[in-house]
Amino acid sequence: MKKNLLLISIILFIGVSMSFYSCKKDSADENVGDANLTGVVINSQTGLGLANATLYFTRNLTATDFNNADYTVTTDGNGNFTLTNAVAGTYICFVVSNGFFQRIITGIVIVSGTNTLDPVTLVDAPEAGNLRIVLTWGLAPSDLDSHLTGPDGSGGRFHMYYSYKNPNQNVSLDVDDTSSEGPETTTISGHYDGMYRFSVHNYSNKYETTAGNAIKTSPAKVELYDSNGLVQTFNPPTFTGSGDTWRVFEITYSGNSYSVSAKNVYVMATSTGDMTIFKSTNEKVGQLNIENF
Repeated sequence: MKKNLLLISIILFIGVSMSFYSCKKDSADENVGDANLTGVVINSQTGLGLANATLYFTRNLTATDFNNADYTVTTDGNGNFTLTNAVAGTYICFVVSNGFFQRIITGIVIVSGTNTLDPVTLVDAPEAGNLRIVLTWGLAPSDLDSHLTGPDGSGGRFHMYYSYKNPNQNVSLDVDDTSSEGPETTTISGHYDGMYRFSVHNYSNKYETTAGNAIKTSPAKVELYDSNGLVQTFNPPTFTGSGDTWRVFEITYSGNSYSVSAKNVYVMATSTGDMTIFKSTNEKVGQLNIENF
């Protein structure tokens, strides 16, 4: 009788052990698939790849952090990464790097085989009191340009753009991209009281009255940051009328405080070259009419 009980116990133990092993094996296999994903993480302040950034991927579409991510990958010295043997599905990705604001990307669909993620820009946190503006877009048009105008402290208005990246000590075009996708990064490190206006000009299709439509369909996106993180995101409105420039927003400074007003209209930013129409003290503005920036 004792031998029979011992035999039954051994059989039950083996069965439970095999069942437990099978569950563990199935759980592990849940994260092994036939999908691969490649991409690049970009430094907002250089326009180059960001090394040692970490990307956490999760299929939990309600996740608010990356603590239980299904996969983790790190960028190489050029900012590139490769995720291999992933399970096909829809993911959230948390992208983090020391000194940069975390970016969360939702709705990433990964299918069996090879996949490519659009370039991811991580924004370097500006110093307290500073603002940072980041423009990104798609493969076409190849060249969208950032334009910032504002009071120059002498009764006129400065004009910051690709030919005049540092019109004064308070503003700078940190990155000017001419080969698609961006980023283009502008930093406001000081200010005078008054209105500052940020616009996006379609340089690739300049002088075309319907060039604004390509800004919309690219699609372009503008993000405004302060030292605490993202302040506001701007997306171009549906194109109507005519224009080659998206007037995005205006910032009005009063002392140490500021307010942001979305404009979201299209205007033509060309002229016949008559310099009397320019209000900027910068005489290098060429054919870009500052009244439209």
